[in-house]
Amino acid sequence: MNKAQSPVNYQPIEWKGDFVKLLDQTLLPAEEVYEEITDYHQMMTAIKELKIRGAPAIGWRGRTAWCWAQGN
Repeated sequence: MNKAQSPVNYQPIEWKGDFVKLLDQTLLPAEEVYEEITDYHQMMTAIKELKIRGAPAIGWRGRTAWCWAQGN
């Protein structure tokens, strides 16, 4: 299998305790760039800008943003 055919293992979302490490999916496949999301404003912006894609991921991140907004 050549490099163009090799599978890519991205970690799109990773909880790091006090922040979320988020893969900016708008830059794929050309770049693999991660952002550190620390509050619900940043998370909602990432969702609106389609940096997070797919219903399960959006739902999970939306819930995280809601929890941050509640102060939990």
